[in-house]
Amino acid sequence: MNSLSGIIGGTLNGIQLYINTLNEKLTHKISKDVAVDLGLSVKWSHCNIGAQSPEQCGNFYAWGEISVKSGYFLNNYFSGFKDSNFFGTEKDPLRTFVYPNKKSIGGTQYDAATAELGLCWRMPTSEECQELIDKCVWSTIQYQNKIGMRVVGPNNKAIFIPCTGVYTEAGYNAPESGHYWSATPTNNEEAKRYAQYLFFSIGRSGVKEMKDENRYEGCCIRPVTTMVF
Repeated sequence: MNSLSGIIGGTLNGIQLYINTLNEKLTHKISKDVAVDLGLSVKWSHCNIGAQSPEQCGNFYAWGEISVKSGYFLNNYFSGFKDSNFFGTEKDPLRTFVYPNKKSIGGTQYDAATAELGLCWRMPTSEECQELIDKCVWSTIQYQNKIGMRVVGPNNKAIFIPCTGVYTEAGYNAPESGHYWSATPTNNEEAKRYAQYLFFSIGRSGVKEMKDENRYEGCCIRPVTTMVF
């Protein structure tokens, strides 16, 4: 007769085997195309800027900057903002994009995706990020030992978006969540210091939504394209 410890051990091993098998099956369904057609208005890159594969976080950028930094602070944003009153003024290099203009920086000199990958690629707009949220099925998986989201489009093709965390003035935070810049500034007239980003969290039951982030903080970018490769 099997001992209780043997039964429990076998059950736990069976559960782990099921999880490993499930992750392996889902891994095979992650598209390896450079530009993945999910059946949406744009194609999404299979990995982040600065990453070589889907599970890597890649580079972190402040909104509108195209270079990676060792830290992300208000006083090293562009040439250095002395205080938050600089946002939206003539000293703000992005003043023509923020409220009331609310123009996308996608494809401009302030787009890190275009700077890194060429004119075929750009940062997604907030509307394109919202489309990814609304029209796709999101599920938490582990891909190549990295936790993140498997995002399945209307045509059943899928991409993996890893948890990235975010760089704030306090340092690196929230590694169990994803923070991905859009090319769209905030809609809030009183908050020109913010831009919109796609947020998801594993620790909050898989919540996914568009939020505002301080423009000088460091987030990742998942680029998009409309080109045919």
